[in-house]
Amino acid sequence: FSEKLRQFPFLGADRKESSGAPWYGDIDNILSVKRRLKCKSFAWFMHRFKNIYEDAGLIPPETFGLRSSATGECLTYMGH
Repeated sequence: FSEKLRQFPFLGADRKESSGAPWYGDIDNILSVKRRLKCKSFAWFMHRFKNIYEDAGLIPPETFGLRSSATGECLTYMGH
């Protein structure tokens, strides 16, 4: 999570609580389950089943072309 968060510096990935812990808290339990179950990322599922979501009308095609109006940067699926 923290690695992905660093791709969006305006979200304050390096921001810390007064205790020195990351602002988003301890997510070790979530990461442990993800590793144990060998889970794929949400981006993988969105890419893999993109046609199903679009054909069913659940997600419009424009969702896959998100661009920040402030920076002009796009969200990009990197295949991970």
